[in-house]
Amino acid sequence: MTEAVFFDVGSTLIRPCPSVAETMARAAAERGHALTVRALEAKAGRGLVAALLLFVGIPLPGTGAWTGTLAASILDMKFKDVLIACMGGVLLAGIIMGLASAGLLGALSGLFAV
Repeated sequence: MTEAVFFDVGSTLIRPCPSVAETMARAAAERGHALTVRALEAKAGRGLVAALLLFVGIPLPGTGAWTGTLAASILDMKFKDVLIACMGGVLLAGIIMGLASAGLLGALSGLFAV
């Protein structure tokens, strides 16, 4: 069976078509996995928000606010937690890249060279 999947963040497009979050959750459920934030929060507690912040804040290809928001949508996280984690992560990535472009990270690595 073939389905069309829309990248629909706010579920505002055509509703009969499943969103990415619904498709991923259904695929995980068919394989016996619970892909919900409730199951992860039971194990991780508030660490899930911190993990999202670090995922967004690491300045590598494939990480960032868009990908973090997609992951949070799949996990059905609370909007307030996602907003805080993404804003903090983007700020963290900006600080890291600012320090790297100023050469401060290279200067610090010279201090600890053996």
